[in-house]
Amino acid sequence: MPKKEPKIYQETMEKGPIKVTEEKVILPQEQQKELARYFGLKIEGLSQEKIQEKIDEEIAKEFGLRTFAVVNLGKENKQKFILVKNQIEKNEVWYLLTGPVEYHKELAEPFQKLEGKKEIRGGGIIKIDKEKNEATIYGTSYAFGDYSKEEIEPFKEALKANLEVEKVKIEPPGSY
Repeated sequence: MPKKEPKIYQETMEKGPIKVTEEKVILPQEQQKELARYFGLKIEGLSQEKIQEKIDEEIAKEFGLRTFAVVNLGKENKQKFILVKNQIEKNEVWYLLTGPVEYHKELAEPFQKLEGKKEIRGGGIIKIDKEKNEATIYGTSYAFGDYSKEEIEPFKEALKANLEVEKVKIEPPGSY
């Protein structure tokens, strides 16, 4: 009997000027059942997609959230990035921002082995402070270094809308 492979599909969400495409993975039923047993989940009568959502939630609690999503702000490839929701603390959400999009599969694997607040290939890190209602982006290399101030501003505006914050700041990498 051939080994069943995970089903991979993409889901796109749009909000204002920003479009986010997230890669979703649905594990084969046998793997889902095994993980559901491990986590003590009740899955009878649920679709494979719903079961996967429940499993993903449990994995997120166990290891910290990781969501790979491509953010396209409508310009060339250099305007495509990946947001990785990485760690949730009381009032903070951390994302790893990397790009360009061609690297996302390659970046995803080593990222899973990291503890979270490290940069990969000069990607940026985003911290959202919910109390202050602001996002701080740490990183000025290839995620940001090739852009003029005029190009950065629309990116910051799009991030404000997408991250639902009032203010976006850019700080040097490593200053977090």
